[in-house]
Amino acid sequence: MKTGGVSDAFRRIDEIQKKISSMLGQSPDGAKPDPSASFASVMANATGENASSAPESLRPIIDQVAARYNIPPKLLESVARRESSFNSRAVSPKGAQGIMQIMPETQQLLGVTDPFDAGQSIDGGGRYLRMMLDRYNGDVRKALAAYNAGPGAVDNYGGVPPYTETRNYVSRILADFGDESAGE
Repeated sequence: MKTGGVSDAFRRIDEIQKKISSMLGQSPDGAKPDPSASFASVMANATGENASSAPESLRPIIDQVAARYNIPPKLLESVARRESSFNSRAVSPKGAQGIMQIMPETQQLLGVTDPFDAGQSIDGGGRYLRMMLDRYNGDVRKALAAYNAGPGAVDNYGGVPPYTETRNYVSRILADFGDESAGE
C-alpha cells in the first residue's frame, strides 16, 4: 500500500470520527454533549447540512472569481461546496471534474485546460454560472438547475426539472446561500 494511501485512509478515519462525535453531540475531544443543542442541529452538523466554509486557500480565488463574474461570493462558495466539498481532485461517476465538477465538454467551451487546478475550476464554474444566470435573466433557481442538470433540461421543463437530485441540489444551495425563495 502506498504511503499516501495510508495517510488518506487515516485522514478519512479522522473525518468519520468527527462526524460520529458531532452526531453524538460531542466535541471532537470527547467533551459532553451540549444540552441546549437540538436534535435537528446535531443531525444537521453530523450530516453536513450546515454549510462549512471554504478552505482559507480557496477564499481569495472564490472572491476574485465572484467579483469577475458579478456573482455573490457566498453563492459561488455554496456551489463549490455542494459540487465537491472543495475537493480539487473530485471526479463524479458521470465524469465531471474538479472543485466545480465541470463536464469535459463544458471545460472545452470554457477554456478550462486543467480541471484539477483550483483556480481554473473555480473560474470555469463561475463563468458557467454567470452564463446560466444571464440565460435565465438572473433567476438563481433556474441557473442552479441548469448548472446541475443542464440548460436543455431546464428549457424542456420550463424551470427546475422534476429530478430529485436537481431539486435537492437547488434547495440546498439556496439554503446555504440564505435565499430559499430566489427566482420564485
